[in-house]
Amino acid sequence: MSQPFNISVFLFLFALLTSCQKEIQINSSSFHPTPLIIDLPSNFPPIDHPEENPLTEEGVNLGRHLFWETKLSGNNTISLQIVIFLNTPLLNLTALVQVFMEIWAQETLWYYRT
Repeated sequence: MSQPFNISVFLFLFALLTSCQKEIQINSSSFHPTPLIIDLPSNFPPIDHPEENPLTEEGVNLGRHLFWETKLSGNNTISLQIVIFLNTPLLNLTALVQVFMEIWAQETLWYYRT
């Protein structure tokens, strides 16, 4: 066999064997999340969330960081906040153009009627 092939096989096997490791056991008894208590106004409906996944201060903080994180996008420039903001009904460009055209048409027709 050729020398470059032998080196390639050796490097592949070395990478395969060194990347395999035992599963790391995480001691979950040392982590105690802080429950989050939300004081809702009396006219707000109660928040329904599953009991097996309670709200915690650490979870809300993680969600806040992920909401603004741009590294999760394909080109590291777009955060979830921008995606949600652009999908809001207020920024629906088709509806916005239609409203503008209706207002313009009404004003133009009113102008020509007088």
